[in-house]
Amino acid sequence: AWKSARPWIQWLNKPQTKGQCKKIIQCHTGSTAGAHFIQGGGVLISGGGDRLVKAWSPLTGEELITVGQHENAVTALAISPERRIMATAGEDGGVVLWDLMSGGSRPNT
Repeated sequence: AWKSARPWIQWLNKPQTKGQCKKIIQCHTGSTAGAHFIQGGGVLISGGGDRLVKAWSPLTGEELITVGQHENAVTALAISPERRIMATAGEDGGVVLWDLMSGGSRPNT
């Protein structure tokens, strides 16, 4: 059998047959740059082309809160290993650190 040096190419092109789509959440107008689960999967955080960073209920699809926004589109987001701080990056060239415990942003110092 033929083996690819890049098995991920085969995986991306395979039809996905396991499991079913649980829910589609329309998070942002335009693109969604990324999404991460926090609080044991009870909250979904996303950032997108509408400049907003939002929190969602993955069970209901309901928007819980708009955490904040960038001057331009959000292009990336990441959560710290201890799940206390989130970093978002935007087309405005800025990186904002968010305190997930308080809901506020932290100064970039």
